[in-house]
Amino acid sequence: MPRGVYKRTSYHIQRIKEGHQGMKKPELPLRICSVCGKQYVPQHKLQKYCSYTCSYQFRKGKTLKEFYGEDKAKKVRNKIKTTLMKPRENKICLGCGGVFERKVGSSCKFCSHSCATKYWWKNKDNSERCGKIGKALDRKVELFCPECGKKFKIHRYRIKQDHVFCSRTCEGKWRSKTFIGSNNSNWQGGTGKLPYPFGFDKNLKEYIKIRDNYICQLCREKENLCIHHINYDKDDLSELNLTTLCRSCNGKVNSRRDFWEDYFTFRLLHGIVLGGKSNV
Repeated sequence: MPRGVYKRTSYHIQRIKEGHQGMKKPELPLRICSVCGKQYVPQHKLQKYCSYTCSYQFRKGKTLKEFYGEDKAKKVRNKIKTTLMKPRENKICLGCGGVFERKVGSSCKFCSHSCATKYWWKNKDNSERCGKIGKALDRKVELFCPECGKKFKIHRYRIKQDHVFCSRTCEGKWRSKTFIGSNNSNWQGGTGKLPYPFGFDKNLKEYIKIRDNYICQLCREKENLCIHHINYDKDDLSELNLTTLCRSCNGKVNSRRDFWEDYFTFRLLHGIVLGGKSNV
């Protein structure tokens, strides 16, 4: 049996019968067939024709003239307009000044989309246009950058944000000044300023890089490599506590320290080194 298809059991059939008990079909008002003009009681809301023959004739492409003749076609058309269609009225287009027909009570002001666009482009400062059309020309607001003091434009929806800048560089300068020390989520009590031990020299760094094939053990980068302490203890210089990372990944592993410590420890204990076998 294909996926998504289930076999109807006696339980399902009983539930379906119980659901339909006591329910009556909604009584719909009489309608007039738009092909033959006869009155009929619709079986459902979407029924447009009195029979399959009328729907077939409509889909076949026959006009009222071809179906009834010219005299009777006018009577049927008028009958359809007065009964099925809502009353209509003539309106004057604001763009071209022409007369067009629309339903009574309609808020339409133009005869076509082209007339509407031409009218709104001529009246750019129209406040009604700014309220109705989403792509308004005056959707930007001028502000001053809190970092450099430069004047710039920004979308209105971004005014609700607490800090808005003219560029990424200004935002980065503001972040570097604001999120310092205990204000930073990665603050560890200032241990980053502690000095490294004398054993952490060039020879040890080169040894670890050769072991890791001069490849970052996260992103496989081969440039800007540095040595990372897995348990974040500078005094622990054992081989199982050191791994090779690029500068980007070295900054990345400062968050979620418990996860990265378990990750790198597992890889070194099982001899997993990117770039092939270890060279040491």
